[in-house]
Amino acid sequence: PWVSFQSHSYALHSRGTSEGKGGIIHAKSAEEIAADLTQAAEFLGANEAFAYPFGDGDEDAVEGLKRAGTLCGFLIENRRIKPGDAPEELPRVRISGDYTQEGFRYLVTPNGGEQ
Repeated sequence: PWVSFQSHSYALHSRGTSEGKGGIIHAKSAEEIAADLTQAAEFLGANEAFAYPFGDGDEDAVEGLKRAGTLCGFLIENRRIKPGDAPEELPRVRISGDYTQEGFRYLVTPNGGEQ
């Protein structure tokens, strides 16, 4: 009950442009991106969150996300979410298997768990 699988796209996680980090998403229109995300949502049965392939997004990607009805999208900017951040272009905190429980708590708790 605590885990859900969300989208990383159906078929957009490949290289193919020289823009951004080189992801094919830059070569797609908002309509094509929305269609891909809709197909991914049908496959997964979920459409709440999207991790941009290569952490790479642009205006068409944001518009495609909105058209597909996805609630939020994550880039690869490594920081906590702050009030006012656009839901379609959220940063994320990188987590690896090497963290202690205290280190994990610091990363995912506002202000590092400080009161």
